[in-house]
Amino acid sequence: MKKNSCKTKEKSGVLGLRLQNMSEIILTDRQTDRQTDRRDCSIDLIRVIACVAVVGLHTFPKDLSLVTASLYYLCGFAVPFFFMSSGYFLLNRGELNYKYAGHKCVRIIKIVFFWNCILYVIKLGKALALDKIFSIKLLAFVKEFLKSFVQKGAMWQFWYLGALLIIYLLLPFLSKLNQHSKRVVLLICGIISIAIQIASFQCGKPMQKYVTQTFRIWTWLFYFLLGAEMKTLKVWISNHISVVFHLLLCMEITILIIVFENYVGCKRILEMSGTLHAEYFYDSLYEMLWIGLIFSFLLRINFSETVSKYITGLASLTMGIYIVHPMIRKITVIIIGNTSIFRSIAYWLVTTLCAAIITWIIKRLPFGKYLVRI
Repeated sequence: MKKNSCKTKEKSGVLGLRLQNMSEIILTDRQTDRQTDRRDCSIDLIRVIACVAVVGLHTFPKDLSLVTASLYYLCGFAVPFFFMSSGYFLLNRGELNYKYAGHKCVRIIKIVFFWNCILYVIKLGKALALDKIFSIKLLAFVKEFLKSFVQKGAMWQFWYLGALLIIYLLLPFLSKLNQHSKRVVLLICGIISIAIQIASFQCGKPMQKYVTQTFRIWTWLFYFLLGAEMKTLKVWISNHISVVFHLLLCMEITILIIVFENYVGCKRILEMSGTLHAEYFYDSLYEMLWIGLIFSFLLRINFSETVSKYITGLASLTMGIYIVHPMIRKITVIIIGNTSIFRSIAYWLVTTLCAAIITWIIKRLPFGKYLVRI
């Protein structure tokens, strides 16, 4: 009996140790997941800031005053940030196959398709009310759907998803490259971008205006790959540059951006009627440095779990805000206006808030995920 009881105790002891080891492994995994969440939260913050800034690009009147023009150009990092955050996530996940890329492409096509369907139904309702139902043709829907990808038509904001679609098609190839090869492609895209910017100043007009935003692949691929490179640069910067010095660098180059882009854009050095669009500066070296510095600085910010949850929640609204804000601003500009600095800021903030609320509501609909999430 004693022998049996000893064996039982030994077995229970071994079992207890195994359970303890398993619990430690589970705890370690959970801790790792939490650390990953905290690390990724900085990217969520970047997405939120980029989203708010992109609304600013579409609401601040750049020809009104020096202040609104400065605010407009300060929002210029928005689109590059979107591409960089995608590159940061996707190109640091190992090799990605064509099945994954195809899945992402299908989701983009779905979201553009559904929003164009909504627009088509609205047009049908208007035509029906005016007894002009036969004026709405299916071919017009197909044209509108395709135009959405190339910055034309009522859903022009989907040009970004059109550009992202092209990058997703390149994703399996890019993910197979080693770090050195990725850096070579990054360098080539950077050289092309800078060369185009130099040519713009030499010719007296921005070369980018002759290319639809969707097909500026050299620009978007540069920022996509730069975002992936930030994973490595983050460690180097943390070890060699203090947070205070990093912040000072960001502030200094931001001031230079305001001065230079206002001078070039508002003083019309280039032969353009009106102030230059912010996207004409994406290929310039100083813009690349500015965007890279701010992005890398934001990656250094750490948050508590409570704050991280709020940021992650806001980040889940960013795509929806991007999609609906062009429609919202048509209403808010009538109500608030943008004829003064104060009104312009209010117009920007109210448009962003309304777009966020509408996105939050859409997300809770049964089909909401097809409308506001890639």
